[in-house]
Amino acid sequence: MKNILLTIAAAAALYMLWDMNNTDRISGFDTPEGQYVFVYGRDSCGYTKRMRAQLDSAGIGYSYKAIDDEKVADELHNKMRSAGVDTRRYNLPVVEVNAYILVRPDIGEVTDLY
Repeated sequence: MKNILLTIAAAAALYMLWDMNNTDRISGFDTPEGQYVFVYGRDSCGYTKRMRAQLDSAGIGYSYKAIDDEKVADELHNKMRSAGVDTRRYNLPVVEVNAYILVRPDIGEVTDLY
C-alpha cells in the first residue's frame, strides 16, 4: 500500500512538472530578465486584493496591471492564448510568473514558480 501511494505521488509530481513546462508557458513575448511577477486583476476583485497582500507579506515584488485598461486586457489575452489558456471566461487574478500563466493561483503556486 505504501509503494502504491509513493508511486501515485511521484506520478502526480511528474505530471505537474510536465504540465507546467508544456502548457502554461508564454512564448513570443519579450519578458523581463530574471525573476518577475505580474498580477493582472481588478481593483474591486477580492481575490486580486488577497493575492497582492500575500505577495507583499511574502516579500515578493510584483507589477500590478488592471485589466480594465483595454491595452492591458489585450496583452493578457494574447499571452494567455500563447500559453494555451482559454480567454473566453476565466477567474481573476491571472498571475504571470517568469513566463508562466497562472489563473487564480494560490500563493504557494506563485512562490514555487518564483
